[in-house]
Amino acid sequence: MKQPARASRASILSGQLRHRVTLMRPAASRDSYADSLDAPEAVATVPACVEPLAGNELWNAQQVTPLLSHRVTIRYRPGIDATWWLVYRGRQLNVHSSVNVGERNHELQLLCTEKVIPEAPLPVL
Repeated sequence: MKQPARASRASILSGQLRHRVTLMRPAASRDSYADSLDAPEAVATVPACVEPLAGNELWNAQQVTPLLSHRVTIRYRPGIDATWWLVYRGRQLNVHSSVNVGERNHELQLLCTEKVIPEAPLPVL
């Protein structure tokens, strides 16, 4: 019996990438006084699967890097490292690890922490 053809393309199905994230990186530039400016640069907005790490996954992930909070899966893009961050629904997710799944250049799993922006303190009455 003939074996069915295997998909040789990415193992990510398009329906799994139902979120949109903006990839950000620091872009070093110089002002007129030759001082370094670290202005963020939006590289691209890409489809992604954003999953909060829960329970056992979160505990296991924290054994290596404390406070990991999200796993973000995107299609492969070279060059993403721990200096990058993502913007997802107005929230900032800092990249701690970028894993090229299976070393096949099809998908990246980014382990991230959410940057918590403190709210303004409530007035004392």
